[in-house]
Amino acid sequence: MHKEQEFVLAKQNFDIYYNKEIRPKLEELEKTRKKYLKVFCMLCIFVTSWIVYIIKNFKNLENLPQGIEFISCILVLIACLPMLSYYIKTKSSLLYLLANFFGKFSYNYNYQNQENILEKSKIFDKNNIMKTDDEFCGTYKNVSLCIREYTLYKRVNNQTGTNNYFANEVINKSNKMYNGIIFYASMNKKFKGQTIIVKDKGFLNKLVSYNKLKRVGLESTEFEKSYEVYSDDQIEARFLLTSVMLEYLIKLKRKFNKIELSFFDNHVFINIKTKKNMFECSSFFTTIINKKRIEKVFEELYLIISIVDTLRINQDKY
Repeated sequence: MHKEQEFVLAKQNFDIYYNKEIRPKLEELEKTRKKYLKVFCMLCIFVTSWIVYIIKNFKNLENLPQGIEFISCILVLIACLPMLSYYIKTKSSLLYLLANFFGKFSYNYNYQNQENILEKSKIFDKNNIMKTDDEFCGTYKNVSLCIREYTLYKRVNNQTGTNNYFANEVINKSNKMYNGIIFYASMNKKFKGQTIIVKDKGFLNKLVSYNKLKRVGLESTEFEKSYEVYSDDQIEARFLLTSVMLEYLIKLKRKFNKIELSFFDNHVFINIKTKKNMFECSSFFTTIINKKRIEKVFEELYLIISIVDTLRINQDKY
């Protein structure tokens, strides 16, 4: 079946799943949103009244009583708690449901592991620190996979004396590099070598080194406008990057723009760099019952997870 036909069929099945599983949950969460929004508005009124009181009674802000600024900051944070609580609740509920359309998944918030996989991928520099956010792991067609959101920061002072991606160091928000999504799957067959696919850096490609990996030349002009391929097994890399795989990677590039891939051991590792939060299912100030927003997240998940199907087409070749 052609990829476009597969997507249309998946979309039709998702419409049925949406009406049966997701829509009832959205209606439940909408009641929660309205309740949290009322609490938020009440807290905002209280905090605003507090600030007006301070301005009226202390025109010279330099003469504010000791501790009043600290109290004001605490009140602002308390006012934001309903918004944060709703955000976490919707993420954990909806991402779990959306992922379970594809297979059997569990959801985690701020989960950290797989240090070894990050290092082996050769994509991330250990001079950086990763702070993770949402993650859901499970199985899709008997293949184990995880999808994780993260933020990457530049490590300035190595306070721990180690090069751990998840080091417990004080983060300076100004050192933020970018947000991203990690996808990694454990295939049922092992790759002989390692192949990585990264953004074409133009004349700077000559300055890039991936240890023993060497550049792989391909005949697809459209593909090579966007990507550079490096591998320690040239034959396997070419078997892996069939016309079907190249077409899939070009679609990924169009959708996500900044994307890197690594194939090693039995792992498929995808890194998507983005300036926005992915998999956003809701907004605090508008109704959560918005099918277009849910469909957008479904399409993002579908495009990433479908690499498993694309690889299985080729798995007898590598």
